[in-house]
This record gives sequence, structure tokens and C-alpha cells, in this order.
Amino acid sequence: MCQDLQINFSGVVVCHNEAHLIEQCLASIDFCQELIVVDLGSTDDSVQIAKSLGARVLFHERLPNPNLPRQYGIAHATNEWVLTIDLDEIFPKDEVKKIEAVILNNPDWDALRVPIQYYFKGKELNCTVWGRPGLTRWTVLNRDQSQGTPYAHKEFDPNQKIYRFSWSEMKPIKHYWRSSYREVVQKMLPYLKVEGEAKYASGKRFSWLAMLKYTAMTLKTDLIDYRGLYGGLTGVCLSFLRAWYVFMSWLSLRRYERNLQPTEPQMTVGRYERKG
Repeated sequence: MCQDLQINFSGVVVCHNEAHLIEQCLASIDFCQELIVVDLGSTDDSVQIAKSLGARVLFHERLPNPNLPRQYGIAHATNEWVLTIDLDEIFPKDEVKKIEAVILNNPDWDALRVPIQYYFKGKELNCTVWGRPGLTRWTVLNRDQSQGTPYAHKEFDPNQKIYRFSWSEMKPIKHYWRSSYREVVQKMLPYLKVEGEAKYASGKRFSWLAMLKYTAMTLKTDLIDYRGLYGGLTGVCLSFLRAWYVFMSWLSLRRYERNLQPTEPQMTVGRYERKG
């Protein structure tokens, strides 16, 4: 455990029946002075294991948008700087001093994006959008300065002061993503329930032409630009799965628009203010 850090970090993870992952994940961020596990109603030993490892457990209802429970945990963090990862991820904790150095050099950063390496079926994924070169992810946030959003796949406001670590600067987070195509689909389905609202809020409006255009563009990007065609069966299948997701997200927008009242829609998802 790193004990000589000048910055106190809070670590936030979200959990639902992932008792088998908790110990390894939390061990990778044990330099955090505070560990928060947001539990979504686990029926296994997740809560007991988290508490035994010194984590503070918060409870949150399970929602179609998985981003909101994470924001709930961030809002309850007691430290200014918050590190958040998924339970199926391992953070390269020997690199935390590099993160601290960036923050100390310029404390006005709102957030830091860290390299991340996806693994599919236990192997490094080096094609499609999930394995594209230079991939980074929101990981370290200033609790008071970073602005969250209630929308799927837009968890935080991108118009902020963000530091992006390059792959040459630090090792990536290891994200042991999914072990089967079925699990990929299961991961996508909750987001589809809220994609319509997110697209509408971003200014998009449904048309059959737009749906076909964006689906085709997505397939081309994954197969050609991100080398899905060179990734064998895995690359091709994941490329088509993402294209299917984009197609379905436009249908979600169509359903959302058809259910709108004459007045502007009221948001069915919220955001959380910092506690304390």
C-alpha cells in the first residue's frame, strides 16, 4: 500500500453480485485512503466481503443507467480527488505517483483520463472501438469541479479541463471486460433503455435515414478504421454487435419521441450533489 502520497484519494466502485472480483479490484486501489462500494442489491457475499476489506458500503437501487450509481458514490466521497474503476478492472497502482504529480503540478484539472486495455475471453483486445489504439477512460475526478451528466455513454461533461495520459506515460488499467458474446449483449441491454432520452437531449431526432447512416458508419469504423476485419472472428462479431447496438439505440430514440408529451420532456434520471 502506498502511504507516502501527498494527495488523499477516495476509490469508488459499483457492485452487483461480484463477490469473486471485489478483493482483487480493491487490492489494486488500496492506496486510496477511502474505499466506497456502491451496492445495487447484491444477493451474494459482495457486501460482507467489501466491509471486511475496509470499504464503506452504500446502497443504491439498480437502474437502467449504470452511470448514476457511480455518481452517487462520488457525491458521497470525503476526499477531493476520486478514483473510480469497475470491479472487473485492475488499476496499475505502481503508477499512482504519476497521477499525483500531474495533479500537484496543476490542481485545476477537472478530471484525468487514464489508458485502459480491454480483454475479451481473457485475451487482449486490439481491434474494434474497445481495442482501438490509445484508448483512455475517465478515471480520476475532482469531486468538486467535475460535472456529471445523467445520460448513458456521456457520464461526465466533456467540456472540462481534462488531462489525458498517453500510453507512453503510464501503464493501462486492465479491464477484463467480457468472456462471451452473450455477456456483451447483456451489458448493452440496460443502456438501450435510456439511449433514446440521451440522444434526444443531445439534439438528435429520429429518421430512418439517420439510423441507417449511423449504423453503416459504425460498422465501417469498427471493421476498417479499428481493424475489426483483421481481428478474426472476434473482431468481426464485435463490430457487428456494436452496429446492432447503434441501430437499436436509434429505435430507442424513436420510441422516446413517440411517448413525448406536447411539452418539453421531464428528465427521468437525475444527478447527485456532493454530500457533506
